[in-house]
Amino acid sequence: MNNPVESLVKWLKSLSVEQQNEIALLISNVHPSFNTPCLFAGNTTAKQFYTLLQSSTTGTYKNLGMIIAFRAIFDFLFYAKRSAKEKWSDAARELYNVINDNSKDDFRSCTHQQSDETCRRIMEWVSVCDAWLELKEGPLSDESLGKWHYSTVAGFIL
Repeated sequence: MNNPVESLVKWLKSLSVEQQNEIALLISNVHPSFNTPCLFAGNTTAKQFYTLLQSSTTGTYKNLGMIIAFRAIFDFLFYAKRSAKEKWSDAARELYNVINDNSKDDFRSCTHQQSDETCRRIMEWVSVCDAWLELKEGPLSDESLGKWHYSTVAGFIL
């Protein structure tokens, strides 16, 4: 049986370092299990985040709660806001208005670069959210989490 925490960590490590750090930063600020002041020292954000996650690899009630909370927080902070191009429309519309504002000629080249960066980030996050949905419907599904939990608590696999 796949361990959901190990599947989550493997998935996270497949993302860009920028995305890993952004996820670690935002989730750690909301998730009650990750309340640690030294998490963001230097460039070790994702590494320390993984250490905290990997300390929860058994399906005990506390660890089950940790992974369920992670799933809900990721959905709230990332999936709900970044899963489709349409959800980024406000930011894109605002950037478009700045680029096309004739009174701001000195900002145009900078905003064009920012527009390209925004488009890149949108497509990357849409892809991350697609992969998240696959993970959530597989190793992080209620059924998988239940099997993981019961195999630890009851000592058997359903």
